[in-house]
Amino acid sequence: MANYRNELNAVIARHVHAAVDDAIGVYRALIGVGAASTGKRRGRPPGAASASAPSRPKKFIRRSARQIAGSVGRVVAFISKHPGLRSEQIVKALGGDASGVSDALARLRASGRVKTDGIKRAMTYSIAQGAAKKANKGS
Repeated sequence: MANYRNELNAVIARHVHAAVDDAIGVYRALIGVGAASTGKRRGRPPGAASASAPSRPKKFIRRSARQIAGSVGRVVAFISKHPGLRSEQIVKALGGDASGVSDALARLRASGRVKTDGIKRAMTYSIAQGAAKKANKGS
C-alpha cells in the first residue's frame, strides 16, 4: 500500500510540475521573454515622438534671483489690488509663464506673505496683514 501511495504522489508531482512549466511558457510568450519570444520589442520604438505630446524645449533655463524676486513682486502687487482670486485667475490676468506664477505663489505661501482660503484649486489668495503694511510703505 505504501508503495502505491509513493507512486501516486510521484505521478501527481510530475503532472503538477508539467502544468507549472506550461503556465510559465505561456506567460513568457505573452510578455515576450525567453525562448518563446518573437524578437519584437514592446512599446514605442526608440526615438519615436508621441503624436499627441507637444514638443518642449530640451533645456531647462534657470531663472536668476532678480527674475524670481521680480515675479514675486508682480504677484504681490496684483494680489494686493485684486484679493480673493484663485491661482488660475492670477495666472490668466498676469499672463506669461504659469510655472513662474505658481512658483511665486508657493514662495509667498511659504514665507507667510499671502493668506489663503480654501483648498487645492479652490484656494483663493489675499495679502497677509503684516505683508500689507510693508507693501503700503513701499508704494
